[in-house]
Amino acid sequence: MANGRQRNQMLMAQSYDNIFKQQLQRFLPKNLQVFLGDEYRQIKNLPTEMSKTMKRTADFLYQVSTDDDTFLLQVEVQTKNDARMPARMLTYAALLHEKYGRSIKQVVLYIGKQKMNMASEIRMPYFAFRYEIIDFRRMDYRHLLQSNQPEKIIFAILGDFGQESQEQAVRQIVAKLGKSVRDRRELDDLAEQLQILSQLRNLGAIVEQNIAAMLDIKIKETPFFRKGKTEGIREGKQEGKLEANQAVARLMLKNGEPVEKRAAYTGFSAAQVEQLSAGLRGEK
Repeated sequence: MANGRQRNQMLMAQSYDNIFKQQLQRFLPKNLQVFLGDEYRQIKNLPTEMSKTMKRTADFLYQVSTDDDTFLLQVEVQTKNDARMPARMLTYAALLHEKYGRSIKQVVLYIGKQKMNMASEIRMPYFAFRYEIIDFRRMDYRHLLQSNQPEKIIFAILGDFGQESQEQAVRQIVAKLGKSVRDRRELDDLAEQLQILSQLRNLGAIVEQNIAAMLDIKIKETPFFRKGKTEGIREGKQEGKLEANQAVARLMLKNGEPVEKRAAYTGFSAAQVEQLSAGLRGEK
């Protein structure tokens, strides 16, 4: 079972991923030139599930039509380096080709803390495969700040600040966000999302201070933060109850109580009790 620190790390990684994808849903259809570099006539959302047997699901999948061609655009989000990424993308490509029979452009958006070191191709004597990786750490944050789209503005925190100090860059991002969003509830949510994403660059404290000073928003009082805190407390209570029931089941096993009685007292199924018992015996 994961310890408290590991659980927090997993929850934060999931938060980064969810927030980034949530904003990408708004960002991608309006900004396909970032990936395509040319004009397109039409874009169509496609189901992201590729195969029911292999359980492969893309983060984002579009059918894109230009004057000359119609093809698929697959976009994946990565918060960590993954040595298996080329093989994963190759699997996606094969499944998409089998399902749609169209040419495919694949893009991985890397937003992780660590320096990006994933390969973007597979080269063998009789086979070659490649896809594109966009590393947000190397993207000029000023380019993202030129937009009035809120989702594009908060992505700027993941970019390259160049010669500017962290404090200068953060002030500009927060100021632009405040000018671009008039609805207070939306601004509260976006400010909280900006603060969470900023932790991927170890800028959480600076961002929180500037949000409070420039936007008069206290992160810990936003609805978004309170909801997350409530859910975290609920998860903690559920996990505490589970651990308590496991302790009762172990004690009853040591006292020689039968499986049926242990299941009745803890709410576990007989199979769960047996599994717990086997684990306890293995610890001896």
